[in-house]
Amino acid sequence: MVDVREQLPVLETVMGEDAMKFLGFATEINPALGLSAFASMLIERSGVEKEFHAFLHDYDVLLTPTWANPPFAHGADVASLEGALATFDTMRPVLAANLLGLPAAVVPVGHTDGMPVGAQIMGRRFSDLVCLDVAQLLENAFGVITPIDPR
Repeated sequence: MVDVREQLPVLETVMGEDAMKFLGFATEINPALGLSAFASMLIERSGVEKEFHAFLHDYDVLLTPTWANPPFAHGADVASLEGALATFDTMRPVLAANLLGLPAAVVPVGHTDGMPVGAQIMGRRFSDLVCLDVAQLLENAFGVITPIDPR
């Protein structure tokens, strides 16, 4: 069996209570993966990776919002299963870079309802410096966003 559930005892030694609670919700909504399902997932990921590389062949970077929805209230992601599900939905833009091992940078670009919003710059494999250069261009254009007072 190949699954994050096997790693929970180790993760518990380095992750906080809220992070473990979030992982608990993740394991609750996602079925345990056997080796066959894991192998199928890797094959599917390889296909998605090829599509991303074909797309990024024509473009230097992919610019997306950091989150798919406005920022949520502190703790909403671990308050309930519904909060965790909403967070998984919100995280969609950042999943591709993590899943495919692509370089990405995130820059704060403003606020909505007093909460920070950002832009993500994702690039081709090994184009880390291009992502950082574009991030610098965005920061120069939007200015440095000062920290907010957490709610």
